[in-house]
Amino acid sequence: MIHIIYMAAGNSRRFGSNKLFYELDGKPMYRHLLERLIEIKDRYNKLKNTGTNKPLDSDEMDADTVIDTYSGTDIGLSKKAGTKNAESNSMAIDITVVTRYREILDYCSSIPDCHAVLSPDSEKGISYTIKAGIMAVHEQKKTGMQMWQSSMWQKKPEKNSGSLHNTAEPEDYYMFAVADQPYLKSQSVIKLIDKILENKGNKRLVFSLRCGDAVGNPCVFHSSLIPQLLSLEGDKGGRSVAKKHDCVYVDIADERELMDIDTLSNSKHTVTL
Repeated sequence: MIHIIYMAAGNSRRFGSNKLFYELDGKPMYRHLLERLIEIKDRYNKLKNTGTNKPLDSDEMDADTVIDTYSGTDIGLSKKAGTKNAESNSMAIDITVVTRYREILDYCSSIPDCHAVLSPDSEKGISYTIKAGIMAVHEQKKTGMQMWQSSMWQKKPEKNSGSLHNTAEPEDYYMFAVADQPYLKSQSVIKLIDKILENKGNKRLVFSLRCGDAVGNPCVFHSSLIPQLLSLEGDKGGRSVAKKHDCVYVDIADERELMDIDTLSNSKHTVTL
C-alpha cells in the first residue's frame, strides 16, 4: 500500500499571509495538488476493487491519469496508449492530510476516504508534521477513524516507533507531498508511483522526483525507514533520511512542477494541468 501524507501545516513566514489559502485560479492553493492526488487515489482503488481484467473506459479518465498494466507485475499508473487492465492483487493508495487549520480539516471531512489529522505542534517544525502523518496512518489502521488530533503522539513518538514498524506491511510506502506545490502534475505523480511498483522485493527504499539537478517532492520512503522518520526533530525533514540511502529518482521535464511557493512572486503563474 502507498500511504500519501499531504502536509498542509506550514507557517508561510515569507509569503506575507497564509499561502495555503491564497487563491490560484479560483481556489485555495492547498486544494490544487490535493484534488489531483484524490483523483489518482480514487481511480487507482476503483480498479483494484473491481478485481477484473475488464478494460477501463479511457473517456472516464483525465489525460494525465490513464491506467496501464505492467506485463507480469502489479498494476501501475502511467500515461500510455492501448487497453487498460487491472490486477486484483494491486497495491492500494490512501491519503492522510496533516494540518494546523480547521478549514482544511473541515474540507477533508467532506471527502470520502480522505483522512486528516489536526497537528498544532507542526508550527514547531516539519518533523512534527511528518510524525503526525505517520502516526495517523497507524491509528487509522487500528481504529478506522477518519479525523484525529495529534497532541498525544507528538510528545513521545519514540514509544510508538517500534510497534508501528512491527505492524506496517512489508509492501507499505509513505509518500510525502506538500500543499504549496500547486504546479505538480498528475502525470509526474503517476510516474513516481509506477517506479515504486517496479521495486520488486523492496530492494530500493527511497524514491523522489528530479528535474536536471533539482530534486523535489514528493519523496517516498519504504516502511522499514519509519523509525528513522520518527526520530526527526525540529525543522529537519525527510531529506536528511533520504540522503543516507540510494534514492531512485524519477525524472520530469518541467522544473516548475517542483517549485514550493514560498513568496507571493512565485505564485504568479497559471496552474496548467
